Amino acid sequence: MAKGLYGLEGELVEVIPALAQKVASGPWPWEELRAKLNLEAAYACGPVWEEEQLKGKEEIVRPMLELLNFGSHQLSFLKEMLGGSSLKESRERLTKFVHKQVRAGVRHFAGFIGNDFIYTPISPLRLADIYQRPSSELAEANGLATYYLDAFLEAVGQAGGMAQFYLGSKWNLPGMENGESYPIVSHRLVPSLVTLFRRHPGTKVSIMNATAALGQELTVMARMLNNVSLAGFWWHALNPPYIRRQIEERLSLLPLNKWVLLTTDSYNLEWCYGKIALAIHCLAQVLARKIAEGDLGRKEALQIGKWLLYQAPSEIYER
Repeated sequence: MAKGLYGLEGELVEVIPALAQKVASGPWPWEELRAKLNLEAAYACGPVWEEEQLKGKEEIVRPMLELLNFGSHQLSFLKEMLGGSSLKESRERLTKFVHKQVRAGVRHFAGFIGNDFIYTPISPLRLADIYQRPSSELAEANGLATYYLDAFLEAVGQAGGMAQFYLGSKWNLPGMENGESYPIVSHRLVPSLVTLFRRHPGTKVSIMNATAALGQELTVMARMLNNVSLAGFWWHALNPPYIRRQIEERLSLLPLNKWVLLTTDSYNLEWCYGKIALAIHCLAQVLARKIAEGDLGRKEALQIGKWLLYQAPSEIYER
């Protein structure tokens, strides 16, 4: 980002203060940065979308609502946000919320699924009781998360939308300091996701993962389930060794229309520029090695790059 956008080179101790000064002077003009990124369209995440936020950018920036989290530690916030005196009313409010957002122009929804999620069907009577009281038991939390996730995916599918889930990270939990986060692996998670996503074959699902250790399991899941695709590399997985490893896995196992190279939770376009440049550089390294080893021709490699950067995102996130 420092070099590509601001022309800054040298030792980090010198570059960082100079970069801070450049950034403080104001954001890059939208059209200039868009041209530098060769950007045709982008989904932007936000907890709420107002019409004025998209004014003048409707054909380029599309809203993705990032608000609904289904981790065991976030369920109390989800219940509070939806409201409702009963579990049935809470579910009805979730469905209405999704449909209301779709009518307002939002068709894509992003949220978090906790590493401790296990698909846990529970009887309606017991669930209704769990809903009415606070619970610290993981099995009960997973039962409630299962109920909400089924309702959410059903509503998104009915509305013709798409659900994107973040996986594989632990942060902002009791006992953790501000900024503290870890990649977390549970090999019980993916079988539960398979069960969940198979129940909703008409709902498109995209997965963004923070740990390369789940790469093989998630790649095979996306290969087997028609409604599931993989997004780019999230948080701790957005690091060159892990990016290259996941690119290798996906090139070997997935059709090109089942995964996207570039997705990021960056908070501004300047930050996106650095992450995008990093992911493209890693892709180029992997493809160059395959060309050198005789596994690909140069023409094929260029076609793969075009697919992953333009055609696959357009197909997976189609309006």
